[in-house]
Amino acid sequence: MESEKNDQVSDLAARFKQAALALDNDEETENPLPEDAALAEVEGEWDHYLIGMIIMEGKIGHKAVQKHVKFTWSHIPEGEVKVVEIDDNIMVFKFKDEDTKKNVYITRPWSVNGNLVILHHYNSEVIYKELDWNFQYFWLQLKKLLPEHMNPISVTKIGKLMGEVIDIEPKDAIPVDKDGVKVCISIDINNPLRRGDLAKTDVRYTRWINFFYEKQPHNICPHCYIIKHTQGACKEAAEFFIKAHNKPYYFGIKTVTGKKKSGEENSAANISIMQKQRVIKHSPFVPTKDGIMIAPVVNSPAQDEEDNNSTRLGKRLRISDTQDPKENLAPNVLLTSHSPAHDGKSMETLAADRLTHKEKQPKNTSGENKMKIISWNVCGFGNKDTRNHLHMLIKSQNPDIIFFSETRNQQKRMQYMLARYKYPNVSFLNPIGLSGGLCLLWKDNIDLKVIDMSLNMINCIVKLDSQNNNSLLTCLYGALNKNDKEAQWNHINNLRENHNNPWIVIGDLNFILDRNDKEGGNTPSQTDLDANNDILNMNNLDSMQYIGNPFTWTNRRNGNDLILERLDRVLTSFDWNAIYPNVVVYHLNVVGSDHCPIMLLTSKKSSNTKKTFRFNKAWFRDTTCHDLIKPEWKSNTSGSAAYQLTHCLKNTKVGLRHWKLRSPILKLNYLFLPLGELIIIIEG
Repeated sequence: MESEKNDQVSDLAARFKQAALALDNDEETENPLPEDAALAEVEGEWDHYLIGMIIMEGKIGHKAVQKHVKFTWSHIPEGEVKVVEIDDNIMVFKFKDEDTKKNVYITRPWSVNGNLVILHHYNSEVIYKELDWNFQYFWLQLKKLLPEHMNPISVTKIGKLMGEVIDIEPKDAIPVDKDGVKVCISIDINNPLRRGDLAKTDVRYTRWINFFYEKQPHNICPHCYIIKHTQGACKEAAEFFIKAHNKPYYFGIKTVTGKKKSGEENSAANISIMQKQRVIKHSPFVPTKDGIMIAPVVNSPAQDEEDNNSTRLGKRLRISDTQDPKENLAPNVLLTSHSPAHDGKSMETLAADRLTHKEKQPKNTSGENKMKIISWNVCGFGNKDTRNHLHMLIKSQNPDIIFFSETRNQQKRMQYMLARYKYPNVSFLNPIGLSGGLCLLWKDNIDLKVIDMSLNMINCIVKLDSQNNNSLLTCLYGALNKNDKEAQWNHINNLRENHNNPWIVIGDLNFILDRNDKEGGNTPSQTDLDANNDILNMNNLDSMQYIGNPFTWTNRRNGNDLILERLDRVLTSFDWNAIYPNVVVYHLNVVGSDHCPIMLLTSKKSSNTKKTFRFNKAWFRDTTCHDLIKPEWKSNTSGSAAYQLTHCLKNTKVGLRHWKLRSPILKLNYLFLPLGELIIIIEG
């Protein structure tokens, strides 16, 4: 690091030294063209000229430029342009015709032998060393532009990533026929040419917008994409290049509540009716795939998501055939779409981030013990969008346990970034270099004990309900290498021998079990699929069914290059399934990371659940039963007839509950009736 800083300082000193020498050079204040035959030739018949610099690391002579010019300007007849060299890589291009010169200048940029030529108008009074050789106009075509970005404001925001925006075509930024939208930009050739950008929509769906530079020079570094390339800065520029591509940007038009500025009112008034008919400027982008429904929420559009659904065959559904999936949803989860399940019944898709967090969560009065566990491969916790999305999830779902994989940050840095979420208990497994890293968070009221942290996994004993049922929880970031994967599962097997608890595995397992778990790319081999399923079979594990998008990972490409896979999942042992038969797994939306979070919602019926009260005809054999019922039934209660009936039934039920505990005749086994039949018996 110190040597790099020293090199940078040395380069900077050399630049200042050269600049100081240039100040002492008297030639800078004079006409740079020599007073010889070359100058006389310029001032004669060839009095229309441009001056240009060939941007390259080496040098090129005027003869080589003269040779390649006939290919660069093939529309100019041979002999109509001449080249005079006045400095290293700086040439004067002489034309016989003024119109030819203007046409060359207007239709720039041009390249000579694959290297950019920056052109300026030139005459005898111009001092070429004072010209700016660092900027060039380029027309930038925006490929796969989203509908909500097809407006001048959004296109200008996109263009400003590269430099000053000069012009937009079409002016309204709405493509006509097959022609796309392009923007003219003054680009600093010392900066990398971005190949595109990740654009965030109003519903926080990320989409890659391709950049295509018209007349881009061919001789450009494929690592840093800097036209004015310097070998010493290539490595740092390439690292910046990668980070810049991974950062998503919001180019939409933010809705400002309250009084608008006068400029905003005028711009809004200038939008024609025809433009409004051609495209809805502020409507969020919705991916055009079958089975996807996105219902924008006005109060919180930033929390919307893309919900994908598909039919899953050959997987065991955890929700019972007679149970409505909505009963297991978190109190503030909004369902937005349907997809056919393998049993022919409908399954609703979760959009967990469409919060209604201002509403208090209802108390659990159904006698169920519920716990929420979220697992997420964050692909670097330093991403601000990832952290903000986590904040939304915590506010909306209030998870009890959160597991992160691929944090890519050391413990000290993670502790600083996690402080805002206020989880009192945290365990870390530091990354190796810039890869890996695990983190486990849990609340104070959760009985959890970490027993092992190694091989990209955190194993712990956790009590998931109030019935003292301890479970072995394995939070796993699966290895990609075959040997590492085998080492992971051998370690898990050894751990299982010492802890005979119901078992649950959650995380990014980095393998798929079925060909339906992947879309796009190469078809997975059946050998690999069988090997992955053997891991589950040998460990008596079952992959849980889910609600939501069928895939949890995307490579964020477009078209035929797009690959989707279900890498994140929940595995459970058979004895764990018997204890928690009503568990649901939700695939949430993708924000920040290329993985989506998955949420496990446990739901176990408590043993102290109240049973339905039923009346026994045999109770009338005990005369005390009549003495109990008659006064309760004849009690005077004000109100409607329906209210009086309900009140009498309630009082009678309460009295009978206490009475039956001391009646010896209840030991007999007789036919039971619903309480409502008391009315018929008493009136009879």
